[in-house]
Formats: sequence, C-alpha cells, structure tokens
Amino acid sequence: MPKPCFLFLVAVTLTSAALSAEPKPGPTATHAAPHAAPTAPAAVQPKALAIVRGLEIYDTCIRSLRWRQVLYSPPTSNRSWAVCDRSEFGLDQTGSWFVRSEREWVDEEEGTSGTMRLLCVSNGRAMVATSQDDQEGRLTSAESSHYMFLTSPWMVMGRLFDQTCKRRLHELFRDASDLEASDPTGPRGICSIAGTVTIDGASIRLRVTVDPSLNFAPTAIDYTAAVRDQTVQRLVALEHVQVDGVWLPTRIVRAVYNAWDPGMHRERIEAIRQYQSGLDPEAILRAFPVPALAGDPALTRVWKSLAVVETCGRDQELVVANLGVGDPAGPFTPDVAIVEWISVNQPLPDDLCLKTLPAGKRIFDGFTGRFIKTTGPAPLPEHVP
Repeated sequence: MPKPCFLFLVAVTLTSAALSAEPKPGPTATHAAPHAAPTAPAAVQPKALAIVRGLEIYDTCIRSLRWRQVLYSPPTSNRSWAVCDRSEFGLDQTGSWFVRSEREWVDEEEGTSGTMRLLCVSNGRAMVATSQDDQEGRLTSAESSHYMFLTSPWMVMGRLFDQTCKRRLHELFRDASDLEASDPTGPRGICSIAGTVTIDGASIRLRVTVDPSLNFAPTAIDYTAAVRDQTVQRLVALEHVQVDGVWLPTRIVRAVYNAWDPGMHRERIEAIRQYQSGLDPEAILRAFPVPALAGDPALTRVWKSLAVVETCGRDQELVVANLGVGDPAGPFTPDVAIVEWISVNQPLPDDLCLKTLPAGKRIFDGFTGRFIKTTGPAPLPEHVP
C-alpha cells in the first residue's frame, strides 16, 4: 500500500491539474457550488476526492452541447458493418434535449426498404416524437426514449446512468461508500476511480478512467452489476477534440453484455463459444466503412478488448457475452459512434425545445391515453410535467 505522504503528493498533483485546467467563466457562465466533501477511508481519500473534483470541474464546464453522429453496428453472419443511426443531438443545463434521427429500415418479407426520420423534443420530463413523413406523433415521458440508451457522448459523459435522480458521475461517486482510486500513469497522468453506488434500487459498481490532460474528461467507463459481478456495459472514448475550450470525444466504442446460465441456455452458450472461436477483430476492423479508420490500430485494439466472452457469478458459472452474440441477427455490440461537434455552451434553438405541440399533427397523449389534433402550434396540456 502506498505511504500516506505519497498519497498526499498524488492528491495535490491531481487537484492542481484540475484547478489549473478549469476554464475562466465568461459573462453568462454559471458554476454549481461544490458538494460537501464525503467521508472516505483515509488511505484513498486524497486521490479519490481529487478525481471526483476533477470530474465535477469537467461536468460544470458543459452547460449545453450540440453534435452530429453516425452509429455503426458490427458485422453479423448476414451483413457487414451497418449504419444503424444518423442523428443530431442537443442538450442543455435545464435538462432539455432533442434528437433528430434518420434510420434505414428493411422489410425482408415484403422486399421493401426506406428511411425513418424522427424528431424527438424534450424538456427533460416529457417528450414529443414526430416524423416529417406522416402526421402522427406521440407525447410521452422523456425516460421512454430509446435515444437515452444509444452510444453517444451523452452516455460517455455519464449523464444517462441515473435516470431517476439525474445524478452525474461526480455526484454518484460522492454517494459511494467504498471509493478507490488508481495512481496516475504515463506522462498524461491517466487514472481511474471506482465505487459502488445505488441506481434505481440496484447496486452498481462504477469504474471511470479520466485524463487530467483533457480537463479530467472521462475516457472509459465500466458499469457492473455488483451482486454477481456481471459486466453490463463498457464505454471507451478513443479520441477527443477541443471545442471552445472543452475537450469532447469524437470516437466512442461501447459494448453491452448479457449473462447466460449454462443450465438453461446450453445451446446459446455453444453458439457464443463458436462465434468467439472464429472471431477475427483485425479483419473486422479492416472492413470498417470509414476509410480513414479502416484498420486503425487504436480502434482495433479497443474493439477487440470489448468483444469478449467472460464468466461471472458466485462460482463463475454464468457466461457473459456481447448483446446479440449467438443470434443470427447479432451481435449488436461493440458498436462505434463517430461524432462531429456543432456547438458548445450555446442556447438550443427555440424550435428544438419543447414549448408547444407541433402544428398539423395527430398526437397520442401517453399521459391520458387520448389523441390531440393540432392545426397550429398548440400549448402543452396542463397535465404534462
């Protein structure tokens, strides 16, 4: 175990780096007051609290974001890499967000295909989803949007894990009782913090890697179900770009995992093992559809590290594999998001904020089970949160 004096020096180094990297507030900048320091074991407190403070500094630098991204699904037995989503995202400090998305669809039985175009606009509590291709729409709770679960910068920033209490990474770690932190490594001082937190009643083990040279931006997140030590998802941000003084990810790889019980799913596990034995990550990444990234060594290394089969459980009896492995239509991860940044800390356009219901739509109100018809822009019903 490192000596206390060494831990103090590490904490001072990390805290100094975080404070020196903190951007100066502009005329409209706002900074949240820091939380009270939590009680942590003395041996880990300096390092861990320095990293938590770094995460808080990074998060409070970001008041609003707007970006475009293309999400690529990995090859299956029936197809090569596929674009599963093209989207424009925006979010701000009030909790408002929007997603403008295009998705290709294919009906193999009918032999037809097309593009589904959606616009989802939310105030953080309610959401309206419409399409420019028809007159239908839907008004629902914001948490029902599948965009909350897509690979994106939003996800790798850690703002989507706690849907109920809306805690961010530094707030989640402040609620952990078993914080531990790694020593900085390499010239950039890369380090990680881990702790067990409760999210929606579940005990979750979070490990976040940060890069102090990027103002403590998260570069990797491991999300594990603590009870049986099952990895649920892993995210890695491969590359960052500085936009208006904020370091933001441009390439994200994410894997989501399922656990299978050999006593109940022997055939599925056999298919998983067969898939894994024939897996060739180098060949898969050489075929990546973005020419500049085809065969990229860093992307290949990260994708390979996430396309794994593991075991978990009290006796290591459960088999953990990527979502969709062993299914003819899968796997669905690890997927890769390529991001282009539009703006940082700029207000969202009024037409992309949920202030009224859109004109000329027949909108199903999921809160009442009734339809609302609009001829012009209509105010939100009073019962909408």
